[in-house]
Amino acid sequence: MFSFGADEYRWCCKCAGNIRKDAYYCRFCHVPVGSKLLKDEEPVYVSSLITATARWLSRFDDVFGHLPQPFQERIIAADKKTPGSTVGLKPGVDQETHRRRERNCDKCPPNQPSPMVLGLVTDALISVHANGFSLLSTCSDPRLQLLEINPGEVAAEFELRQEEFAGANRCAYCAEYIMSVDLRCRFCDGQEGAPPRELNSVLMQFEVERYDESLLRAIISWECAKRRLEGEPPVEQKHLQKYKITENQIDQQVLMLRKEPNYLPHSRWRQRMLHLGITPGYFEETWAIKSSQAYDLDYFMLQDIQQLGSALTPSFRANACADHDEAMVVFDHLFARWQSNPHFEKQKFSFLNSQAMVYLAAGNDDRYNELTKEAEAEMMKGLPPGSPLSSLRDISKNSSLLKFSAELQDSDPEKRLEAFEKMDVESAKQLSSLREAMSGLLPGLAEAFGPIEQSTNKSKLLTILTLKAQCAEKKGDHRAAAEFYETALTQLAAGPSVVVHQKSHILASLAQVQFRLGEVTLADETFKNAIADAEDNFEANLESWPLVEVHHKYACHLEETNRYEESKNHFEQAISFKNHSEQRLVDKGYLKEEDRGEGLAKLKEDYARLLHLVEQHDEAAAIEEEVCSLKEKDKQRKQRRAAAAEKRKLS
Repeated sequence: MFSFGADEYRWCCKCAGNIRKDAYYCRFCHVPVGSKLLKDEEPVYVSSLITATARWLSRFDDVFGHLPQPFQERIIAADKKTPGSTVGLKPGVDQETHRRRERNCDKCPPNQPSPMVLGLVTDALISVHANGFSLLSTCSDPRLQLLEINPGEVAAEFELRQEEFAGANRCAYCAEYIMSVDLRCRFCDGQEGAPPRELNSVLMQFEVERYDESLLRAIISWECAKRRLEGEPPVEQKHLQKYKITENQIDQQVLMLRKEPNYLPHSRWRQRMLHLGITPGYFEETWAIKSSQAYDLDYFMLQDIQQLGSALTPSFRANACADHDEAMVVFDHLFARWQSNPHFEKQKFSFLNSQAMVYLAAGNDDRYNELTKEAEAEMMKGLPPGSPLSSLRDISKNSSLLKFSAELQDSDPEKRLEAFEKMDVESAKQLSSLREAMSGLLPGLAEAFGPIEQSTNKSKLLTILTLKAQCAEKKGDHRAAAEFYETALTQLAAGPSVVVHQKSHILASLAQVQFRLGEVTLADETFKNAIADAEDNFEANLESWPLVEVHHKYACHLEETNRYEESKNHFEQAISFKNHSEQRLVDKGYLKEEDRGEGLAKLKEDYARLLHLVEQHDEAAAIEEEVCSLKEKDKQRKQRRAAAAEKRKLS
């Protein structure tokens, strides 16, 4: 039962977490890994996850040797699939030597482990305990004490899982065994009729180390006391109410500051490090270039505050904890109270960049531009002429200006194609310079970006083929357009794409061309394939906007073939998915409620036209009024963005 072999478990294809083989949802990242698009996808970064897990276990080789054979075999297989990186290693140090030394490093990682790492630590200790191996020595290590893991906790979890297994009741989502009386799964948080809540699969691995409510409460409480002592404007009452900070707690904080004026707030995690006498650090033993940074608790406390501020910035953090005002409080604290710390100046450019993002999220482009310019000046300060870092900065800056080309946004596909091909030539030149600069900075660094470059090249090829098809459509050469779209689909089938929704987009465009060629039945079939692909993507990633596009295009196609009722159904589905897509963005903090409706005017305009055809004139008239309002909002939005883009280009 606790062998964790390949017959029962697998690695999540998205976060690499250790999950049940028949799980539909990952118990860590909550991605539907059992969906059609993901069920056969190969996991990535499993070896890195194992290394991160080993950093929390004393003498990992000893622990590994006591794991059940099936568990060992899965770890060995994962390492074989992912050879260690050669970037920056000392001469004579191979990947396996580096990986082995890092896994047996006695330095404590600075930040809390991700849910996947903590899950694998727990699974490893349970399996070792089930094999009859004593955990007294392993759990005496300060790192596991920091995680509050001891032999008693492991034994209790082992017994609980035994009891759950005996009940034979499994979660419908993550397939873990749970008690029959449990309404909510303790592993994935799903409950009957409500699958696990969506998490951001990209940021999820770093979520724990970025957002720390205990640190946020400590900063707010400390600021209340400090501002009272200094006679500064108080912290807004809403923050005190939200985190239940009482007057008595502020009074105690005031007394502490009077007793220790240099005291600064830190999280419960750092407090426990202090209590256990732990000095965190990074593994640098086999690196050719070592950091000149002296790591101490102050260094990591500054990192904590910066990461907390970034986590609270709405455009950065994709969950309900994002709060612009709280992010402001955190960065105000960072810049007002930590200026004298020796680590502050070395990291100031990074702090300025993070603070700039708060103003960008708030729509204050002027302040954003000021802070990014200041950050750049800080970064370049002290760099000698000809430094690889200076070269990287110049190349990156020049590359970023390419995206401001107005022609790339032109409605004419011929102008877009010309601009894109010009940009492609320029970017190829800059990429060559970038490789040279990266190699000068760290041996092997440029080669490590090879897979990313391959994916980028494929994405560019698909864009060029799609634009060429649109140019052929503009000239009325629908046969040539169809050939370009079919070539793009062939390229997509040759391997994974960096943009998962491309297939449904290309299929829908191909279907429109097929209809123009008089191939109505074939066009219908292609549209249905486009919808099926978009639905698969929606199931796997919860992205609904590809469904908006394909339902809209299919609705227009059905209208042209006089199938009005079917057309109306697909228009309504497109509008429904548009609302769903925008609500997700609002919930994540990526979209303000007042900015909803972008791109909706054309969809509603086409729908109103259909309603007139089916003689629903009153409803059509109401929608047409809405369309006028939406078009005006789109116009204003376009003007604001053009002005903001011009400002950034100039700065």
